[in-house]
Amino acid sequence: MTDSTEVDTQFDTPGSLLSQARNAKGFTAADIAQKLRLKVGIIEALERDEILSTISLTFTKGYVRSYAKLLGLNENHIIQLFNELHISDDLTPKKMQSFSRKVSREHNDSRWMIVTYSIIALVILLSILWWVQHQSEPFFAAKSNVLEAEQSVSESLQTPVFDAIEDDSFTLNAVEIDSELTDLTNATEAEAEVEIETGSDLAPYEQAEFADETTTAIPDFIPNTNPENINQVLTVLENNDPDVESELRLFADDNESMQDSNELVELIFSFSGDCWIKITDATGNDIAYGVKKAGRVMPVIGQAPFSVILGAPRSVNVQYDGEPIDISFLPSDRTGRFVLPLQD
Repeated sequence: MTDSTEVDTQFDTPGSLLSQARNAKGFTAADIAQKLRLKVGIIEALERDEILSTISLTFTKGYVRSYAKLLGLNENHIIQLFNELHISDDLTPKKMQSFSRKVSREHNDSRWMIVTYSIIALVILLSILWWVQHQSEPFFAAKSNVLEAEQSVSESLQTPVFDAIEDDSFTLNAVEIDSELTDLTNATEAEAEVEIETGSDLAPYEQAEFADETTTAIPDFIPNTNPENINQVLTVLENNDPDVESELRLFADDNESMQDSNELVELIFSFSGDCWIKITDATGNDIAYGVKKAGRVMPVIGQAPFSVILGAPRSVNVQYDGEPIDISFLPSDRTGRFVLPLQD
């Protein structure tokens, strides 16, 4: 009697009932899996009353209910047997274990996120430092160029002009010119003495005046760029040494042309309409820039030549050093560019 009870209990499980019903209807496990859209392995696990580790208890119970419904069995009875079979399983530790795994996984993910964010922050910081460094390099380079330019200008101002214009074909030597001037002075004095001795019919005061004029001391040569000093030397050497005179006169003309090139020139722009303008002088400075309103008369001063850009050339009249400039050659429908003074 006990053996019969054990056999009945052994087969009175959800899996055995499902398996017997399937075989009675002539279905295979594959047929059931296809109808329920499950894997064959899941169907076989249900018939063995097993709960797969990859499937939760709730889903397994749902599969059992669907399986029983498909075979026409009593769903509630099968679910009751399922609960009785698995009621003794210690499910709480499994749930706790699953929760602890989730917490552990989240903790690991959190640490990885911290590492990832740290790397991203480090890359951003290095990029900012690199950008700031490369942005500051042009500033320091420009400042260095300005200092070098100022130093070169100061050195050029301290250097005598004679050193700048001296070459192999033209050399001014103060000692040689001094000696030439001395020889010329001695020759002039000798001629004056001869004339004074032979011209005894002159009045005493005339002889004294003539002697003073002929023995006038020639000023020492000073090697600088003052035109007055050069003119004094030219006056003394007139009609005596034309070669020296021409060389000194050439230097004086060059010096005057250098002074004239640095003179400022006035430009006057009259606007009959609104016009955008930009004027740059020979030094590279923008002496005028921006939109000028109609009716404005704008005088500017700078060193020639001037680079001029006009947005509306037909609405501008230009005067260069008091002379009107014809700019009708510029296009009327686009920006005009030209250089003052105009080249023939």
